[in-house]
Amino acid sequence: MNETSQDDQELLRVINGSGFPLQIALQNAVESSSIDWKIAHREHAWSNANDGQSGFIDFVAQTSGGNDSVVVECKRVKDTSWLFLGHTGIAKDQSVFKAWATAYPHAKPPYFGWADLRIPLATPEGQFCCIRGQSGNDKNTFLERVAAELISATEALASEEREYRNEARESCRLYFSVIVTTAPLYFASFDSDALNLADGTLSRANFTRVPYLRVRKQFSMNAKPLSSQDFHSQNDMDFKRENTVFVVEAAHFVKFLGELQVDKINVRGIT
Repeated sequence: MNETSQDDQELLRVINGSGFPLQIALQNAVESSSIDWKIAHREHAWSNANDGQSGFIDFVAQTSGGNDSVVVECKRVKDTSWLFLGHTGIAKDQSVFKAWATAYPHAKPPYFGWADLRIPLATPEGQFCCIRGQSGNDKNTFLERVAAELISATEALASEEREYRNEARESCRLYFSVIVTTAPLYFASFDSDALNLADGTLSRANFTRVPYLRVRKQFSMNAKPLSSQDFHSQNDMDFKRENTVFVVEAAHFVKFLGELQVDKINVRGIT
């Protein structure tokens, strides 16, 4: 009996170390909730011909009408928090999010690319993520590596589903890139006079725990669009290289989906 129990505990450690239980738990939470979302894909294989990356999307949640999709990467961590800073030190909620849009409007050319959208779900916007054990001198941090691959996966899925449209009416499908983690999320705010230029440190800061936030920056040096013929965007290089990802604490994921709504009148402005 004791040997069996010890074996079971060891097997549990192996399973829990994989992170798959978090993935399954999040999917089940969405399916059993009353929100207007469903799981559209699980462990979905993807390949992005534009940058040569490939892999598996943990899962994709989609509104029941099929108009909006959330591409999810799950990260289970232990004994650490994720701390975010904005580029000015001021914690100000933002409502603009860069998402992928595939739109087929009437009497207009189709739109297939990244676009800045204004959504009702306003959150703090970070540019830097500090994680214990991660050096500030790292050229490519953990969050940036995860986000860059997630952005590539989102593009690949959008390309795969490009021809979903209903020919009889105009349509628009949006794709949001979301990292869901078990780490507590904190946003730091501080005054400029708390910055010490001599030694590059902060003398004080205010830390607020948040259920979710967005991070916007250049996650990848890849600025080439999937298709130069179909990609519509500003010519500014920063715009092409910048992307946005949501980072969500796992316990708040269902609530996050319930609050993620997009004004379709606003979406029409991109086309």
